[in-house]
Amino acid sequence: MKIRALRVRDVGHFADGAAIEGLSGGLDVLIAPNEAGKSTLLRALEAAFFEKHTATGGRIQAITPQGGGSPLIEADFEADGALWRITKQFGRGRRAVLQPLGGHAGRERRNADADEALANLVGLHDGRPGRLGFLWVGQGQALEPVALDEKRGEAAAFAAVIEREVQTMAGGGLARHVRALIATDLGALKQPTKLMPKKGGPWALAIAHRDEAKAAAVAARTAYAESETRQRDLSQLRTRLTDLSDPEQRALSSAEFAAAQQAVDDAITSTRLFEQARERVERQESVRVQADAALSGFATRLAQVAAFAIELNDAEARHVQATAELATRRAALAKIEAEGTALDGARDDAQSTLQALEAGRARAAARQQLAAVSVAFQSATTLAAAMAERERALIGRDVSEDAIDKLVAAERRAQRARDATAAGVPQVTIAYEAGTEGRFRIGGEPAPAGRQTMPLGMPLGMPPRPLVIAVPGIGTITVAAGVTDQTVKLDADARAAEAELSAGLATLGHTSVVEAQIAFRAARIERAALAEIRAELQGLAPAGIEVLAQSFAELTGRLEG
Repeated sequence: MKIRALRVRDVGHFADGAAIEGLSGGLDVLIAPNEAGKSTLLRALEAAFFEKHTATGGRIQAITPQGGGSPLIEADFEADGALWRITKQFGRGRRAVLQPLGGHAGRERRNADADEALANLVGLHDGRPGRLGFLWVGQGQALEPVALDEKRGEAAAFAAVIEREVQTMAGGGLARHVRALIATDLGALKQPTKLMPKKGGPWALAIAHRDEAKAAAVAARTAYAESETRQRDLSQLRTRLTDLSDPEQRALSSAEFAAAQQAVDDAITSTRLFEQARERVERQESVRVQADAALSGFATRLAQVAAFAIELNDAEARHVQATAELATRRAALAKIEAEGTALDGARDDAQSTLQALEAGRARAAARQQLAAVSVAFQSATTLAAAMAERERALIGRDVSEDAIDKLVAAERRAQRARDATAAGVPQVTIAYEAGTEGRFRIGGEPAPAGRQTMPLGMPLGMPPRPLVIAVPGIGTITVAAGVTDQTVKLDADARAAEAELSAGLATLGHTSVVEAQIAFRAARIERAALAEIRAELQGLAPAGIEVLAQSFAELTGRLEG
């Protein structure tokens, strides 16, 4: 097994987290000053591999911060020819997750299943390294001699173990014997059912002596520091007394006091002016926020106006087309009226002839019927052509209302998820003391006062890049956001909604929801006009234009015969 990385949070004094990345798996050396936390990181590594996520014993208490917390430990390691990651959180919200990395076969395990699978991977037995499994040498243990207690028979037991090693290598007798010996030794140190010191035992006494020594050391350091402070204050008071005893010094001190008093008055005045200025700045900030909100609303209304303008242009185009169709219909009507006048003349002639010849009545009636059928047929033909033109105009533009609703819903879900993700980004507000403006720097440039947003542009599902604030001559302040289950879920929701939106737009052949809505409104207007034309055509030819054409042909043939 090879350890590749270690990450901790709420462990020892690493309340804000720490990480060791890029371990080689060979001989890696961890170098840092005393009290930097090297031992804490090693204890955290031990807890991650040797303790179940439900553990609450001394090893967990040793890595829990003094102010309280729930230690979170994550380690990447190679085992069984694959790369794995174990994540354990102890205390409140305790959990364990073992997941495969690198795309190899294997499934994620959680909690008790994760503890058991980890033990199998690294060769643990009852939470301890097995004889042929996981090897662990703690800090400072490599060079310690092995002390065997003769009274308890440890030397004899150790010799017996060596003698039986070859015979029992494949069996469990050695492990059971060693476990019994260990249980006997631990019985004098800890409680039977918990990893806690046994009352009155050597472990409990050692802890008590250690705590007393620590308390005595703290008290001694405190007393020494207080003594040094008193000696320094006494020396300064003696020097000050000598200076104040001199008449010239007293006169000078009086002048300095007056100047100091004036400086205090000036400082009070400056402070009052500063507070007034700060109140004005806060009021201006409130006005700016209101202006930003108004600007956002204006941008939304401007987009709506643009959509209305597009719809108005389409309506004007349809109006021009309708005007042209009206002119065509009026011309057709004038032609029909002219033909009607001609038919009226023919009808008069036919009536004159019929007055002379009774047998010609049927012919005159046929002509009259033909004239009516002719007018109806011509009007129906014009309406049929207009209806065909409307139907061709609907091709590629007819969008259902249900499809539009789905596009709008997907766009809103994606926007809500992105807004929620952006709302979780930390905000940093910079305020300067008088005379220190520009001391903070971001990206090498003086940082302005006011709210600073963390840089974006990161891959989806990952936190924004850290915001680094530098104070020349002092150091840097780094503000970073972490990835939580909630941010990952919001990113997944946004991705799903955006994929649904893209698929819907591609199916409809549009590039945006606004474009699809405009096409839907245009198609609805075309459908209404088409319905009016169909109704008018139904009134002229209830049985269909083909029947009307057949009647026209029959009447024409009858008159020509």
